[in-house]
Amino acid sequence: MEKRVIDGVEIAYRIMGDAGARPIVLIHGLTANMRDWFLSARALASAGWRVLTPDSPGHGASASPDDPDAYEIARVAGRLHTLAVETGFAPAVIVGHSMGGAIAEEYAIRNPEAVTALVLVASAGGSPRAYRRTPAMDAFAAEERTLAFEQGMEAVWDLHQERGTWMSARGLRPEVQAYLKDRFCRCSARGYIYGDEKLHARRNTVEDLRRFAKPSLVICGENEEALMQGTSAELAATLPNAKTVTIPKAGHSPQSENPAAFNAALIDFLKGVPNRPEVRGVDLDAQTRCAHWHSPLDVIAIKMKCCGVYYACKDCHDALAGHAAQTWPRDEWNTPAVLCGVCSHEMSVADYLGCRNVCPCCGAPFNPGCRNHYHFYFADV
Repeated sequence: MEKRVIDGVEIAYRIMGDAGARPIVLIHGLTANMRDWFLSARALASAGWRVLTPDSPGHGASASPDDPDAYEIARVAGRLHTLAVETGFAPAVIVGHSMGGAIAEEYAIRNPEAVTALVLVASAGGSPRAYRRTPAMDAFAAEERTLAFEQGMEAVWDLHQERGTWMSARGLRPEVQAYLKDRFCRCSARGYIYGDEKLHARRNTVEDLRRFAKPSLVICGENEEALMQGTSAELAATLPNAKTVTIPKAGHSPQSENPAAFNAALIDFLKGVPNRPEVRGVDLDAQTRCAHWHSPLDVIAIKMKCCGVYYACKDCHDALAGHAAQTWPRDEWNTPAVLCGVCSHEMSVADYLGCRNVCPCCGAPFNPGCRNHYHFYFADV
């Protein structure tokens, strides 16, 4: 496990998989933590993916800020996006479960250039869905809040077992009950209470998701409660490029309840997510920065005329290729040969030279100083 301070909050995370593998980020739900994804992370790493599993603020080993606004869904999404960028997981496939689904939606809406595909598992996002509250429900919520802040999360767990409410583990094997209690108690009182409050106060993301055209997958367990099934159905109808999968013998947490079926469905979907061309370089990061050029603006790679392979820069080619570089002749400037390292958009040489140092697809700024090196790559420039 590693930790990193993001916007003043210490975030715990794990990375699994080979350094050169395609990146994917798994975001857990309310009262959960990165361990919820262990079986999926292991399967994904074995299938050739590099996996980032963070603990959200107030959950697992991450810090628990005093400020209730630190748990607002969009702010959590922003912190996790910053973590992904800093650890080389942008762009990446973004997967979110339950509250993590709501976080993943905001992540994708606010940072589409950093998302290659979106997977929503029993998402608690979409449009806030009305359900009828009763005085008994309000009284229980108030009792929970008091217990959480005065006696701690174990007291809240015991209350749920006593009342048989949504967190009840009655009838489960003792070792499963012990695991669920430990997971619940690793969530802080602030993470639980403030996180739940901010989840219920979230904005409607439906209209924004209608414009998210990248590959998407909506996953729902066949035994999920009706309210959450409705959310999944709404999201599947909203996302313009969405597929749906129902996981048999599973309810709200199919990644834990039927991991074999869940992992098979997820990996099958990922096979259809477009992969950007291979980029080679020295100390290459996920956005094609290298040992030679690594400012925030150094996010293009160039397909070398001599070998047809993308390199982060000429110096990387000279260090790794074993042959002399060649330049693109002017009559071949319509060939796709420049790659945006942020969104993986391929441009022709002519389009790149005319883009005014801004990606025409995602708007990422490019280094204007690259013009001083055009002659290494493009003839007669």
